[in-house]
Amino acid sequence: MTEEEMDTHMIKNRSVVWPHFFLNTIKNKAKCRHCPKVLTAVSKNGTNHLKRHIQRCPGLASAGQSTLDDFVTRPNTQESYNYEECSNELSRMIIQTETPFLFSEHPAFNKYVKKNQSQHKETSRKVVKSKAMAQYCNIKQELISDFANNTCRFNITADGWDSGTDYSYVCITAHWIDRDWVLQKRIIEFAKLEFPHNATNYHNIIMNGINEYGLRSKILSVTFDNATSMTAVANRLKTSLDGDGLQGLKQYHAKFKHVVHHLNTNNYKRNDYRVYCRNVGAKYRKIPLENNTRWNSTHIMLTAYIEFKQPLTDWWNRNYPEMPLLDEDWKNMEMYVDFLGAFLDATNSFSHVYKPTSPYFLGNIIPIAQLFSKYRGVDTHIDFLSVMETKFLKYWTDIPYVYVFAIILDPRWKLDGAISLINIYKEFMNLDFDVEGYKAEITTAFFNVYNHYESRFGNNSRNSSRASAASSSSGGGGFRGATLNALKGLVSQRRPDVRSSSTASDLAEYHMYTNYDYMRAISDDEANSLDLCQWWKIQSKALPVMSAMAKDFLSIQVSSVASERAFSASKRVLDEKRTRMNSSTLRMCVCYKDWMDASDRNQSRTEVDSDNDSDETSTESNT
Repeated sequence: MTEEEMDTHMIKNRSVVWPHFFLNTIKNKAKCRHCPKVLTAVSKNGTNHLKRHIQRCPGLASAGQSTLDDFVTRPNTQESYNYEECSNELSRMIIQTETPFLFSEHPAFNKYVKKNQSQHKETSRKVVKSKAMAQYCNIKQELISDFANNTCRFNITADGWDSGTDYSYVCITAHWIDRDWVLQKRIIEFAKLEFPHNATNYHNIIMNGINEYGLRSKILSVTFDNATSMTAVANRLKTSLDGDGLQGLKQYHAKFKHVVHHLNTNNYKRNDYRVYCRNVGAKYRKIPLENNTRWNSTHIMLTAYIEFKQPLTDWWNRNYPEMPLLDEDWKNMEMYVDFLGAFLDATNSFSHVYKPTSPYFLGNIIPIAQLFSKYRGVDTHIDFLSVMETKFLKYWTDIPYVYVFAIILDPRWKLDGAISLINIYKEFMNLDFDVEGYKAEITTAFFNVYNHYESRFGNNSRNSSRASAASSSSGGGGFRGATLNALKGLVSQRRPDVRSSSTASDLAEYHMYTNYDYMRAISDDEANSLDLCQWWKIQSKALPVMSAMAKDFLSIQVSSVASERAFSASKRVLDEKRTRMNSSTLRMCVCYKDWMDASDRNQSRTEVDSDNDSDETSTESNT
């Protein structure tokens, strides 16, 4: 009997023996936690036999653990109280839970702790703040030291935030792959932006943060939303997830939003629609309203609407013939949902904290480009779609080299695959593209970077064994907008399967990587979920130069979502009751919380809406 089986149906028991046993109430068995012994646990037999076992259990005796007598004779004994340890832990808790410092002085909190620890002493808010600041400074120095000893390149995301309290702030986040090939991120600066809010002041804050952490010579890329304000910091990477391009589409879902709002706010009509669904044998669902500040909620609302297209249309047109839902309305709305879905998939993929995003950039914008191509010739869409496409091309006419390099460093694509994806994208966007010329251009640029890494990480005594074809598929895939198989289906010709007869020692690393088919023995499912960080970790001994490149380029961020998450947290910290908090304290609260969340690998956690009505997602089957 396994421990899992023993723990399957745990019940609350008052006897002091139960902490020493795994209990299975179905089979009436109790397995000792300290030795392999399994005893009967029939309630009518009592627990005396279990007590006797604990008193002479060989597992407890050999481990020097407390016996049952210790619990029986000293049931109320408490561990010695250490004020310093407790107050330090309280400071960490208050920062990580975004709780006001004043909480430490709250009578209800101290009464609760006193009930559990009679020796508890209250900690003032000033002490809590002081201890949190000291802890923050210590960890900051450790982080600076770790950065100094790390040979990899760092990638920065930066963004600005208006707090609503007459002050604006800039958040800077560092991203890198550590020595164990784990993607890491830390907020390194959260500073008040002095007036005027221009490129110079942005530049000063960002450069101060970079310099303070000793990263000036280690930056590979900077990702930001507002390219104009950030050009003084980095002109290498320009990216934007500005949702304004969707504004032109909103006219096509206004009527549907009105229908949903009418059904959700009029109980009589909602009940009438429910009865209608029952009579025609259709499912009923209360369709959720959209949240104007969260465009993904619009996608949820309209997707649910499409699911019940026929009964909704029939019922609405019967009751409101003066404002009917027409086939043209549905076609427009379905097109709108197509775009929202593509943008949502891309946003979800680009928002990963602990998975690379740069290798999947093209895989997520190709479906968007495909939609432009699909709807470009539709007369009813031509006006707004051309405006939207122009805005899209403002940022993505040319694909930044860093993203192309990241795709080359994905063994599923390499150079030829990357060129093929670029070609497909250009065709969908109606852009002129010289395939051979671009391939030569990218190859030259990549070799220039490769030679730089060769000078830093090259080793004359290279491992002469062929690179391992082993892989890791622990959920590191990022193909959301289009699956790997779907993207490969778009590629007109698969790159040739080249197997060189030369030994690895006769090949430069790049040619070895390019010519060897690492995916030969890997299934499509394994390839689709390939964990690139772990794959390169395995290859790092055979391909030290290429793996060093992968470590830097795979940690490049496609979006500034990491900084935007910080703004969500800072808004909770700097709420309307705490507007007097100074900038240094706010910086400590935001950065220190992020660092503690990093140790728990919990930085990607988002606040869950608590206002969802369970009825909104329920359905009634009336068939």
